[in-house]
Amino acid sequence: MSEMDKKYRYRQFRLINSVGAEYDLCDLDHAFYSPDGLGFQKNISSVQVGNAFAQVENKLNQQVIKGEMRFKSYELYSGFCEFIASEGLTIAYQPKAFTKWYYRNVEVQRLDKTEIDRQTRRLICAIDFLCFSQWYEKDNAKETIDLTGENTVFPLVFPFVFSDAANNELLIVNERVTPAPCRITIAGPCVNPSWVLRQDGKTIATGAVTVNIASGEKLIVDSNIESMRIVKVTASGSEINFYQGSDFNTARFIFAPTGESRLIFSHSTSAALDVTVEVRQVSDTV
Repeated sequence: MSEMDKKYRYRQFRLINSVGAEYDLCDLDHAFYSPDGLGFQKNISSVQVGNAFAQVENKLNQQVIKGEMRFKSYELYSGFCEFIASEGLTIAYQPKAFTKWYYRNVEVQRLDKTEIDRQTRRLICAIDFLCFSQWYEKDNAKETIDLTGENTVFPLVFPFVFSDAANNELLIVNERVTPAPCRITIAGPCVNPSWVLRQDGKTIATGAVTVNIASGEKLIVDSNIESMRIVKVTASGSEINFYQGSDFNTARFIFAPTGESRLIFSHSTSAALDVTVEVRQVSDTV
């Protein structure tokens, strides 16, 4: 069996904290066992119409991923507790025989504590991860695309980055049946940026923020539900909430519709506009 075959023979789990540090959940000294809750559950209600039924509500329930953490020592248990102490955890999952990783934003809702089991010689601790997002894909490295061609088409993946767009226009292709949330990052210098999402010649949504973005600063408009925000990031990296500075006559938060759409940017200065758009591809289950 090749090394590649060995690598993808078993499923893999990792935990990533808010600063990007990773914790291997498949290490024999501190492993995640018996995972459950990797799928989804919906709350669907209907009303009877004659001898048929009409659906009136279809909502995705908040999911909990359950399992057991098995630690070889008390020190490893304590180290895990320190790792999960910070907010903003992400669980990464690679199903058996897959080469692709999937991610879900979570927090540890429950972690039991036991004594070392005599038979397994491990601390067997039940754990619950409360989920705050659907499963989504992302590449290990971002790719910057220079849109100099007129007919360039890019598939929808996450994160896929469009920047330095010719005529400040970006083409997005969403092959999923559900709208895809977009995360817009505009780098300074820029004054009062605005944007229009169009499909088939029709305006789908617009957005605008009254803000002066200096060189070295950037504006982030994030449409992902669990992190939705409008902030200016200063040169030192601190965030300033600019939600109130946005134009409430516009949608501001952009969701790419199914099929091809175009995101068109403008601003009040003559400098070239440096824009990055990340489009998230989500799934109920993987």
